Amino acid sequence: MNPDLKFRLFKIRGKIDREAAIFYLDGITNNETIQNHLLSPLLHVGEIEKLEDIVFYHLSILDAIVVRTINEILSGLSKGKTLVLIDGFNEGILADTSDWQKRAISEPDTQRSIKGPLVSFNEQLKNNINLLRNMAQTHQLSVESY
Repeated sequence: MNPDLKFRLFKIRGKIDREAAIFYLDGITNNETIQNHLLSPLLHVGEIEKLEDIVFYHLSILDAIVVRTINEILSGLSKGKTLVLIDGFNEGILADTSDWQKRAISEPDTQRSIKGPLVSFNEQLKNNINLLRNMAQTHQLSVESY
């Protein structure tokens, strides 16, 4: 499991209380957006008949869709989106909460290389990892910390 993959469990109260969870990759998502425009509205939904209704009536995120396949989920998570899973539904909600670093990747001034890409990483480790995630945007990129 990727250590950057974070999740939070919560409960949606209504006639039928439902367990729910959000999943996101730490560092490429905006936590404030998740809290204010995703988690907070979900806690006040009440009754749920269709996930499409939640997306349409409750979420104030521009890019939010209902997803049904693992490929959609993996692709979305690797692009900085947040996944919402709610007990009793065999699909999820994918909402754009991305917050990519805005620095351009530049050629290094020292230690030039003849082969390979000319890319320098001189930020904190987490920022450099996020720049790599932005370049690759694949769910196959995994980072291990020792």
